Amino acid sequence: MTVDAVLYFRSHDYSPIMDNNYDFFLRIGVDGKREVGKSGLIRKFAQKDFIDERYDETLH
Repeated sequence: MTVDAVLYFRSHDYSPIMDNNYDFFLRIGVDGKREVGKSGLIRKFAQKDFIDERYDETLH
């Protein structure tokens, strides 16, 4: 993920509770061990936001 993408995501504060988890997982690189990637962790902790399609435009 590029620096511009991280700044874009951080500048769009959708939910104070989700923002802490989302920001944390954007900053770490967890891909590799046990086949866990950033997108999987973000999906797990922000599942309600994905169901509400809040990130529909930002993920394309």
